[in-house]
Amino acid sequence: CQVSGTTNLGSSSYTLSANLSNCVSSTAGAPAEGKLGQGQSYTESVSITTSTGAVVQGTAQYQQSPGSGNACPGNSSPVTGSGFGDWIVSWSDGTNTVLNTVYTVANQTIVKWGGVSPGGGNPSVESGTTLNLVAGSENPAGTAPSTFAITSNNPAFPPGTPTSAQLTLAPSDPTSCSTNGSEGNAALSGLLALGLDTSGYPGLGQAPSLGAMRSEGGMSVRTAIAVAAVLLASLGMLASASPSVAQTTDSCQVSGTTNLGSSSYTLSANLSNCVSSTAGAPAEGKLGQGQSYTESVSITTSTGAVVQGTAQYQQSPGSGNACPGNSSPVTGSGFGDWIVSWSDGTNTVLNTVYTVANQTIVKWGGVSPGGGNPSVESGTTLNLVAGSENPAGTAPSTFAITSNNPAFPPGTPTSAQLTLAPSDPTSCSTNGSEGNAALSGLLALGLDTSGYGTP
Repeated sequence: CQVSGTTNLGSSSYTLSANLSNCVSSTAGAPAEGKLGQGQSYTESVSITTSTGAVVQGTAQYQQSPGSGNACPGNSSPVTGSGFGDWIVSWSDGTNTVLNTVYTVANQTIVKWGGVSPGGGNPSVESGTTLNLVAGSENPAGTAPSTFAITSNNPAFPPGTPTSAQLTLAPSDPTSCSTNGSEGNAALSGLLALGLDTSGYPGLGQAPSLGAMRSEGGMSVRTAIAVAAVLLASLGMLASASPSVAQTTDSCQVSGTTNLGSSSYTLSANLSNCVSSTAGAPAEGKLGQGQSYTESVSITTSTGAVVQGTAQYQQSPGSGNACPGNSSPVTGSGFGDWIVSWSDGTNTVLNTVYTVANQTIVKWGGVSPGGGNPSVESGTTLNLVAGSENPAGTAPSTFAITSNNPAFPPGTPTSAQLTLAPSDPTSCSTNGSEGNAALSGLLALGLDTSGYGTP
């Protein structure tokens, strides 16, 4: 979901209030909007004992405690801060989701979600949180319960659902950290994702932990929200990113097919419902690995003339296997260079690393063979398909696809969770490869999952 609102960051605590909009979900009927809050008050229907002793149904205000943290510890600028809290999502359908949050802040502008929460584990949906009665708010006048429990009751996001976010702060007074020791009021915008697990990514060839497999198998990406931000910025605490450069975030739904062999794979999928933080960014595209592309190139004909024509160029398959060990259920891994062909004619090449659990979940992450974490790379090279020249003649033997969409320059972090639905669920055990499978889920560009610091 897109996030737009305000936050007030004090020297040791904070509140926030924001709208959630343009939520794109993989679950039909899931709410498309809501409210996000920390330290806010809520009107609840409760039993009230009046002065006559009668017990009637009425309403009362209940206040959540502020979150804990500071965007500028050390009273200096630029700064790095951190904090935690229980953020309440009030969905438009009347349900709620409570998020156990941990964040870090760099240069007064970036909120990065992750790390280990004070209660243990990574940020996720929790069962609920408790609010305190606002004295005198009872209607009718009387005595209401002193506390009220907000529970996570949206069935799409049960407790344990992983959460992640990157948000941008725009302080009303950029000097407030250095002068007051707190950031004060700030506009808040960015991305909130539920169902995209960023708890840790095993390296290539490593199996996920048993706990990770339980998490992935128990909650498929069907319960994930595919979302994108109004504004995200690259993270100052990462060596690969400049804290002063704004970064686009885009999120797309993925639907297509993949063919997973014993040591290589191809895929072809549509990208749709892309929600971007940059106005005019493409809303759809194609995703491919091991596909052929028709390109405009110079061709030398049999007469020696050099003319402009077209030729087909083939990308090599990706490397990996969804079921090494020839057993089922299985855990596999692989890597490749996935090409995004956007609807505006631009391209983005993604350096990918994935792991597979129980033949159903693709989890993106880990360290790629070339080093670093999955991200947009400068490009990839395709090979000429012999005889595809039009007109007939000799075309260049290779063609370079470059990442030329300005919203996603090389180095832009990428993340995804995708579901495989094999046409033959027994193929791993009988053939040693998963074979053809439907592919669906979420692809996000700009949501950095390379590592999360503790507060």
